[in-house]
Amino acid sequence: MVVVLAGLAPMAVYGHGGGWQAFPTLHPLVVHFPIVLFPLAMLSHWIERWGQWTTSRFTFGLLILACVGAWLSLAVFHPHVAGNQPSEVLETLAEHERWADLAFYSGLLALVLKGFAHWQGLIPRLRNLLWWLTGVVLVISVVAVLWTGHEGAYLTHVLGVGPQGKGLILDNH
Repeated sequence: MVVVLAGLAPMAVYGHGGGWQAFPTLHPLVVHFPIVLFPLAMLSHWIERWGQWTTSRFTFGLLILACVGAWLSLAVFHPHVAGNQPSEVLETLAEHERWADLAFYSGLLALVLKGFAHWQGLIPRLRNLLWWLTGVVLVISVVAVLWTGHEGAYLTHVLGVGPQGKGLILDNH
């Protein structure tokens, strides 16, 4: 969040006033947290297996932050597309939202699995199984995040939805 705030500081200095109000929606700012944190959590998880470091708590923390960022992107800062868009826009948006849901829910599942594997001290085989399940679910989550970003970039850069609020319903964002 500090990085986002620091990024807005030059706007005031160089006469780009408006601060947060300069953006039609904060979705593009907020969505980059899970885009970065889910892959970092996956890397941290796999490093833990074959590295010399114990990164389980670090991975768990990254997953918490990634899930919060994904939830904020999906629920709080999610822009709504105007209904009078071409069918290609609506189809791409539906695909974008399906992949975003998969990224969020698989990330949430990875968080639960990681937490259970980390804090249970029972059977080593169960812990090993949970570690592998978490790793597979994290790979699924990262693939979903990457494909969500691809669909979002297609919406923005090819179909023109989103920049300066174009094609969006700007009710409370």
